[in-house]
Amino acid sequence: MSVTPEAVTALSPQAKRELLAELLLRKDKVRTPVVSPGESELPQIVPDPQHRHEPFPLTDIQQAYWVGRNSGFELGGVGIHGYFELDCIDIHLERLNEAWNRTIERHDMMRAVILPDGRQVIQQDVPKYKFEVNDLRGKSKHVVVAELDALRQRMSHNVFDPERWPLFEIRASILDDHLTRLHFSEDALHADMLSTTIILDDWLRFYENPELALPALDLSYRDYVLTLEQVKKTDAYREALAYWQKRIESLPGGPELPRARAAGSQIQSRFKRRSVIIDATTWTRLKIRSATAGITPSSLLMAIYAEVLGVWSSATRFCLNVTIYNRLSLHPHVEQIVGDFTSMIFLVVDRTTMSPFVERARQLQKQLWTDLAFRHVSGVEVLRELARYRGEGLTAMMPVVFTGTLGTPGYRSLGRLGKMVYDVTQTPQVTLDQQVFEEDGALVLSWDAAEEVFPAGILDEMFAASSSLLMRLVTDDNSWESPQPIRVGLPAATEQAESFPNITLSALFSEQAAKRPQQPAVIAHGRTLSYSDLENQANHIAASLKRHGVGPGTLVGVVMKKGWEQVAGVLGILKTGAAYVPIDCQLPEARRRELITDSELRVVLTQIDLEQQLSWPRPVTEVTVETVEWGDHVPEVIESGPETSPDQLAYVMYTSGSTGKPKGVMIGHDSVVNRMIDVVDRFGITSEDKALALTTLHHDLSVFDIFGMLSIAGGTIVLPDADRQLDPAHWLDLIEREQITVWNSVPAFMQMLVESHDFDGNRHATELRLVMLSGDFIPVALPERIHALNDRLQVISLGGPTETTVWDICYPISEIDPDWASIPYGRPMTNSRYYVLKDNLESCPAWVTGELCIAGVGLARGYWRDPEKTEKQFITHSETGERLYRSGDLGRFLPDGNIEILGRSDFQVKIRGHRIELGEIESVLEQHPQVESAFATVQEVNG
Repeated sequence: MSVTPEAVTALSPQAKRELLAELLLRKDKVRTPVVSPGESELPQIVPDPQHRHEPFPLTDIQQAYWVGRNSGFELGGVGIHGYFELDCIDIHLERLNEAWNRTIERHDMMRAVILPDGRQVIQQDVPKYKFEVNDLRGKSKHVVVAELDALRQRMSHNVFDPERWPLFEIRASILDDHLTRLHFSEDALHADMLSTTIILDDWLRFYENPELALPALDLSYRDYVLTLEQVKKTDAYREALAYWQKRIESLPGGPELPRARAAGSQIQSRFKRRSVIIDATTWTRLKIRSATAGITPSSLLMAIYAEVLGVWSSATRFCLNVTIYNRLSLHPHVEQIVGDFTSMIFLVVDRTTMSPFVERARQLQKQLWTDLAFRHVSGVEVLRELARYRGEGLTAMMPVVFTGTLGTPGYRSLGRLGKMVYDVTQTPQVTLDQQVFEEDGALVLSWDAAEEVFPAGILDEMFAASSSLLMRLVTDDNSWESPQPIRVGLPAATEQAESFPNITLSALFSEQAAKRPQQPAVIAHGRTLSYSDLENQANHIAASLKRHGVGPGTLVGVVMKKGWEQVAGVLGILKTGAAYVPIDCQLPEARRRELITDSELRVVLTQIDLEQQLSWPRPVTEVTVETVEWGDHVPEVIESGPETSPDQLAYVMYTSGSTGKPKGVMIGHDSVVNRMIDVVDRFGITSEDKALALTTLHHDLSVFDIFGMLSIAGGTIVLPDADRQLDPAHWLDLIEREQITVWNSVPAFMQMLVESHDFDGNRHATELRLVMLSGDFIPVALPERIHALNDRLQVISLGGPTETTVWDICYPISEIDPDWASIPYGRPMTNSRYYVLKDNLESCPAWVTGELCIAGVGLARGYWRDPEKTEKQFITHSETGERLYRSGDLGRFLPDGNIEILGRSDFQVKIRGHRIELGEIESVLEQHPQVESAFATVQEVNG
């Protein structure tokens, strides 16, 4: 591309900015510099050849590369480095070597080194450089392959000492009489890609024409760097600085891509290249289609890259680190010299609103053109301001890079010398760098990535998606208009739907009572109730409640101590058609009264001593279990009452959730029936099983104890004494005496059990066969200790919010991977479906963190008397039309189909770009006092 002075002069200011943006990305050689706003006032270089070899400062980008290679920095330990291999036919190595030395002599920065004090210097004289040659002719194929691979492994990731010349290495491997492989390794501290193009072009010209004499260069990179200090005194610089300082607060970080290791981990980055070639015909068609949409080729490739990153980023708004080659027009010959003129633009990608791809691409281009007008402040300066604002130190804040090199051949200019067979680049504090350039009219698109940073396989999937989208944009107009043009088989974990009986929980219990009237149902301190006894008790409680006006559609509170009375009371309430509301009798008076008032209770089922001890808001009627009229007959009021529908409420359970404000979760009979049948069938629970019912009634794990064990399995529950609920020694006595087979609790209770000093596995746990743990994270070391109890014991992790009916996901725990940070959450249970969604409700691919959203039979009806909260948490999926519950849990799909849970979204706030767990705030404020004022402005942390 060539731009004449006349053409530039005729352009409008906006057109000049647009042309400038494209040229800065493409690095086309132009016959006259393009002038951007404020450019005409820039100082002009006065060459100073007399001091050419005196030390001078590193530029911002050079200093960043120099410091960033330090292994103490995140993603350090590598240089800014390029490596390629070229297979050459009948090459003359001595002549090529001499041409290289002439190139060194011509370009100052090929003789530059960095001094210990952090300045750089151009050495006047350096020794003649001699290629090292390895003659592999006559050696076996196995030996040749091994030696070439060993050389590639060493040279491709070489980290040069910047204080010692040379900062390059060239070797030749003679493969046969005609074929030689050239190995080229360079540290790019002193030469950006355009400078490398100049170097290689001159090298080839000297090789092809040994008699060639080029005019001496009157301008030095030292002259340019020293003049940059004068640029900082101009209005253009001041305007740019004000622009970026204003934007610092709103700049997001880089894309939050999946990582194999946590950010900040020290790893040895080893880069791997992935490449695809788009043939010239296809590439031309795409450029024409792009021009029709008003998008430049560079902007289109950037938009495709941003789209891929957006799909795999858990953040919907992030910065793309865009490399520009920022040779300011400080001298007429500035385009001829070698040096590092690189800068960066931190381009904001915003996918919060899922507009059509073409609109997002245009917006990205518009933002880039705006940002480039303020390029006089280097990207490193912006990064430093951002680091100060966030209080960050040695972290890589913008590690995902777009390097647009359309119009610049770079290493590919050596195609006149031989065939490129391998190339790769590395950059300190970079995880992923997309590079694009043209070769013989074709597009070559490459990704260089720090392979160890990412989970295995994910880069292959991302790169394939990028290539696929690029090809579809050539022929498929729908891809341009689609809000989600990338489809990668986005996962949605689901268990196959199964039917279940259309019956109530109380009716199911009555069926069990009819089948096994004399079998123990509840074993408690001093009392054992058979199924017949419990049915009779429940019927009389129901009759008493009905006489107090309780019936379908009403709620009845249960305020009791742990005991058989709770079980009978809950069944009795359900027999009236009402729903029960369990309330902890040990709650502070204000909270207890708040729950009673909020749930609009008119009747509360309790015990005599509690009725007398506690205060009750009016007009609440307390019905005490002890005063219920008992008998052996079924009360008439029960026999003649209306049947309860399975779609009616079974219970309203209050949970503080993450906000501390009580929320009454409304669960129907059908939801509980579905889940309890699933659990009983899945784990083979029968009427022969006995479960230790440790969980308090106001926690939803108790739902399994009552309805899973009694209504569905027909088994027996054993209750601990009310005053010894948290005593492991008491649990052990019950496990041994009653021969407990099923354990259901939060992990902490099982931890208490296995750590109890009274524990003797051979004596106490011989019959225990099933341990179900849920309600909290399971310590990774705990399952092994549980499995030690006996060799047939099965340990199951279950999970799910109260809003999805006790559990909706499970993971059978067998062997523990030593690399696990936590036990997998697992796979959905029957008639449950899981989605992992971003803030914009876009589905997340495997490994990508998002909010766990759940669909299926288990979903609650909503929150009692809180339509606003219900509407916020229970949403409709934009694509499937399903009703979803937004759990607030963060998680991700693993490649094997399991889900990993990672924490809570509402336990986090963002302060100056940091996502911080609430529990970490105190330590963060200690380390970074400057964020305290920002935190003080957060009025409501948790929704």
